Amino acid sequence: MRHKHVHKCAVGAFGFYLLLRFHISRAMDDGVRPDFTDNNSWFNIKILTDGTRKNNTKEMGKQSYIEDVRDIFKQLKIVSNHFGHWGRVSGPVELEFLEISPEHIRNLGECMAF
Repeated sequence: MRHKHVHKCAVGAFGFYLLLRFHISRAMDDGVRPDFTDNNSWFNIKILTDGTRKNNTKEMGKQSYIEDVRDIFKQLKIVSNHFGHWGRVSGPVELEFLEISPEHIRNLGECMAF
């Protein structure tokens, strides 16, 4: 599941996100972490939140996500007019540069459009 290039690894990026989130929210500190043997104590916790402990059952709004991605792109000087689903636009282009056949790219797009 990991990408052979660490800077393109979504699993690693997700791991770093969770580390930062748990560090900021202190949600996994002793006495605070949910009881994972009881579904009711953890099942409604959302993965993408604002990172605080105030309300971890409320998911991050789409607009909040888009605004954050837009700010990051601006800081990194990445020019784009797509922020919500940036990978759907840039992914096929990168695959074309890697000389992946158009049929494989199309099949991948169909698999991801569920």
